Amino acid sequence: MTILLGFNGAATASNLANSQDLAPNYAGTLYGIINCIGTTPGIFSPLIVAAFTKEENTIDQWHWVFIIGAAAYILPALFFWVFGSGKIQKWNEVETTESREDIVNTKL
Repeated sequence: MTILLGFNGAATASNLANSQDLAPNYAGTLYGIINCIGTTPGIFSPLIVAAFTKEENTIDQWHWVFIIGAAAYILPALFFWVFGSGKIQKWNEVETTESREDIVNTKL
């Protein structure tokens, strides 16, 4: 359980900062999409617990519930460590009709 919460802390820190790193111009929208996808497994958690504890409510059944929970935290964290990035994405650039020079000259 301690290891699980340690991975949760690392995942939360990277999750909150990564949308700002990837696309500062769209960070709010991107975080909304990430958060929506990330919270949908919560719909299935009660169903999984019910399936494992339907016949008996012993430590053996709960052991598998916690293993699945740990895997749900650890596997995506490992995937992010290997394939994740904090580089600004190409689609972050906002297209404007004015050039940068026109914007700078207008403000002066």
